[in-house]
Amino acid sequence: MKPNTQDLQFTLPIEKLTEAILEFIKPHLVREVVEVKQNDDYLTRKEAATQLNITLPTLGQYTKKGLLTSYKIGARVLYKKSEIESAPLKVNYGRVQND
Repeated sequence: MKPNTQDLQFTLPIEKLTEAILEFIKPHLVREVVEVKQNDDYLTRKEAATQLNITLPTLGQYTKKGLLTSYKIGARVLYKKSEIESAPLKVNYGRVQND
């Protein structure tokens, strides 16, 4: 039995389409943000850099090299507090060594 492959075409004002899309995705976005806010186990980039006593560009380099793991939650880049506290980074004359 061949499935129905007819195209359905209709006109919908852009405002109505926008409302429908937002209504569908909004609960998912809000839940994600609430979960992050309730869980204080994450640090922002600035907080992570401050705790490691490094600059934001250096934090980015460490992440790119795989010395640190970042987590993208929505539009935010966060770091797990436990991973930052136990980061095996040692500074040796301005160069980082990974233990």
